[in-house]
Amino acid sequence: MVTQILVDTMPTPRDWRHGGRQQGTDIMPRNLLTGEQDMARQTVQAAQDIFLSHDGLDGPQLIEQNSMYVGTKTEFTDATAEQILSNWESLPEWHRNELIRHRQELSAIFNGEDDRIALVVGPCSIEDIGSAERYIERMAKLQEQVKDHVKLVIRLYGEKPRTQAFDKYGQPTWWGKLAHPDPNHREPKILDAQSVVEFQGLFAHAARLGLATATEFLNVEAMQHLAHLPDFIAVGARTVGQSKYLQMAKALGKLGAIIGFKNDLSGDVQPAINSVQGISHDNPNGIVVLRGGERGDKTNFENWNQDQYIVGEKQVCVDVCHGNSNKRLSRTKEILGAIIGKMRQGLEFPRSIMLESHLTEGTLNKDNNAHSLTDPCLGFETTEAWVMELAEAHKFTLEEQRKWAK
Repeated sequence: MVTQILVDTMPTPRDWRHGGRQQGTDIMPRNLLTGEQDMARQTVQAAQDIFLSHDGLDGPQLIEQNSMYVGTKTEFTDATAEQILSNWESLPEWHRNELIRHRQELSAIFNGEDDRIALVVGPCSIEDIGSAERYIERMAKLQEQVKDHVKLVIRLYGEKPRTQAFDKYGQPTWWGKLAHPDPNHREPKILDAQSVVEFQGLFAHAARLGLATATEFLNVEAMQHLAHLPDFIAVGARTVGQSKYLQMAKALGKLGAIIGFKNDLSGDVQPAINSVQGISHDNPNGIVVLRGGERGDKTNFENWNQDQYIVGEKQVCVDVCHGNSNKRLSRTKEILGAIIGKMRQGLEFPRSIMLESHLTEGTLNKDNNAHSLTDPCLGFETTEAWVMELAEAHKFTLEEQRKWAK
């Protein structure tokens, strides 16, 4: 069944001056500079123009496939690519330079030219901007401590593809803050203007503090406003192989972005491998992300370095959550321990890891916005301890390799 949905109404200039739709709130993130605020307002106006191009309040159509929400029907076109490139050119020079640096370093890691580990880490999804800012600030301090061994890539996920379109109460499932800014009021939308600006602020905040970022896009409507900002973009298990994401990946080759294609929900890696190969002419920075699935996890040693998982001699990224952990934190910790153990034994280990982490451990506590609203995450203190241990193990491994090289 295909369902028509309503798009959110845009804030007016009066909304900006008087705190948005909710009394006492500030629509503009505190971390945006004056010039960036002006650019953000222009982005919202552009978003409004796009929404008004649809008939009345009817937004793009949803695709409901086997009861799974897999995005809107809007395709990624040449005009979408041009909009993303225009957004890139409009960034302040310092911001572009930071993004170029991060993307070059990540490319070097995945090509085996940089010995460090790329750790894609952060909340499963972001519901509260303030807690996300605090997480970024704490991770920036941690990055400074481990910079010689681990490159942190902070997850800033605003869209969430869902296995079910509706929850057990018949309400729409939460599709992420970009669609549902208030998870307690899930009127069907595609994109919320205030949330777009807030996420632009988060990406700028991370870049200003020297951090690389990652996200996953579901809809073209979000790509055209945000796809120029993250350094690492995942294509999820539910959407891998779809045309719009391949077109996005090709277009972002001009910006040097890393695209991580996950194996599908069944655990089949071939769709991810095909995707990496399919974009290689336009974007050489495609990689495979092993996230597990119905066919079992992808975390044992044999799976990390099998030739079928390595395209063009690139390293893979091992997701220690999702299908690999069956969404159990205890299993995530076991996998991390196994990776670190292999490093200390001098065995082969993945050069990139994906980990879900937030300020507070756990999930689904709407009374505490430091929790993840979706999948369970490690708390910050636990994450910090694991990252420090990972860095120490990496240091040990490099020292042992140097000894053997003599």
